[in-house]
Amino acid sequence: MLLRKRGMTFAYGNEIYRIGQWIAALPESDYGGLYGIVLQIRDGEDKETENETPDIYCCFKPPSDPNIIVKLEENFSELYGCTKRLRDLSLDLVIMSPAEIRKCTENELRIFSNEKLLLYD
Repeated sequence: MLLRKRGMTFAYGNEIYRIGQWIAALPESDYGGLYGIVLQIRDGEDKETENETPDIYCCFKPPSDPNIIVKLEENFSELYGCTKRLRDLSLDLVIMSPAEIRKCTENELRIFSNEKLLLYD
């Protein structure tokens, strides 16, 4: 199953995920501290990973917080075994699991109410 049209929903566990929904990457994730939008959800035969959970594709907003930037650069430099800078990281189509993200709070949504990230219908 492939969901990619804005507004489509997918239930997993106790959560309902919606295409176009603002999410936050949890601190323990490789992308911890980032905010983004759910672009698509793939499950079953349409998944690109071998994870047992659905693949949730997210477009993350590049961080402006220097602490988050340093953390990302350090994490990915260690992961790849060479120096990585924020500009080297692809944030526009990241596959996340449900355990790595959460819905944005009302306060967070107010901050992003005027933000626009690329969504394809």
